[in-house]
Amino acid sequence: MNRIKSIFVMAFFTLLMVVMIQAVSHLATGLSLGWLGALLASTPMLLVLGLVMLGRKLPVDQSRLTVVALAMASGGLLAAFDWFFRAGSPVAAGTAGLCLATYAIYQSWYSRLDRSATRIEKGQPLPEFSALNLDEKPVYSRDLLGKPALLMFYRGNWCPFCVVQVKELAAAYRKLGDRARIVLISPQPARKTRELAARFDVPFDFWLDPGNQVATVLGINQDQGLPAGMQALGYDSDTVLPTCIVLAADGTVLDVDETQNYRDRPEPDFLARVLEQHGL
Repeated sequence: MNRIKSIFVMAFFTLLMVVMIQAVSHLATGLSLGWLGALLASTPMLLVLGLVMLGRKLPVDQSRLTVVALAMASGGLLAAFDWFFRAGSPVAAGTAGLCLATYAIYQSWYSRLDRSATRIEKGQPLPEFSALNLDEKPVYSRDLLGKPALLMFYRGNWCPFCVVQVKELAAAYRKLGDRARIVLISPQPARKTRELAARFDVPFDFWLDPGNQVATVLGINQDQGLPAGMQALGYDSDTVLPTCIVLAADGTVLDVDETQNYRDRPEPDFLARVLEQHGL
């Protein structure tokens, strides 16, 4: 199923891009309600993705994409109206309708994450695991004992939502002082993690999870979760479900954010809020 999702998401955004370019090309030769509708049906989601890739924080969880959905639906209706009542382009109406159909699938199916295998439980010790640091030397979950810690599992540099999440956490870190250790863990190649670590001047620990072994131990691995074709950029096909875990000094799980939607991430004050709730 994950393999099908990885193909779908690349096909979805490719479709939106092709329709947008086609609509702009037709509109450049003259105003057409049908192609204007196709432009409206294809562009909003691309704008959201583009803004996130530029590092903008956007309210893009499942419940807050109403504006995007309404804009795309308006475009589809406009293209259909032009075709049925003005003898407009059936191609414009068809491509606009296809954008709407694939967007509905993207929202209701692709964006949803399967958390059924998780082994992370609040109030229980975190299962023991080992990873690698940036020097590719072994590190262990027991190394975190003695101080509260936040473990943030992120998919990789290829995911703009993950990069924005790291950026926000780095900005919020200075408010936390020395209250907790922050460890960012990803299955991406070491060189990719080093590139990300070099972007932020904060004393985070960046751990490597080759082969997705840590994620598998915790039940948050996502086999074949990488969008199809991105392997060419040096990423492995398997990835991790975005997850944030707050640990007490004794290794007990104080709280965990296991988002059900890959775009919906905890606010940067998640760690501070949990520490305050537990008097830490």
